[in-house]
Amino acid sequence: MPKVELPPSLEQPVPALDAPPTLQQPVTPPAVEVPVQVELQVRLSNGERILVGSFPNQEAAKTKARQMTRELEESRVWPFLRGRYVRPDAIVSIDLDLTAC
Repeated sequence: MPKVELPPSLEQPVPALDAPPTLQQPVTPPAVEVPVQVELQVRLSNGERILVGSFPNQEAAKTKARQMTRELEESRVWPFLRGRYVRPDAIVSIDLDLTAC
C-alpha cells in the first residue's frame, strides 16, 4: 500500500482536552421597546367613556389626570369634554388606558 503524506499542519498531535467543552450561554436578544400610547378617559356614571387625550407615556397622562381632578375639586365647573359640557357629579373616574402602537 502506498504511503500517504499529510501536510505538516495535520501531522501535529491534537492536544488533549482537560475539561469537557462548556456550552455557551444562550444569547438573549435585546429588549425591543414597543411604543405605547396612554389614553386618558373620563368614565361617567352611565358607563360611557369620553376620551380626554392620548399621551406618549404614563407619567404625562397621570399629570393631566391630576390636573383634571384638582380642577374638578376646586371649581365644580362643568368640564368641556369632546364638544360637550359634563356635569361633574356624573364623572365616576378618570382612567388611564395603555395601548401599544
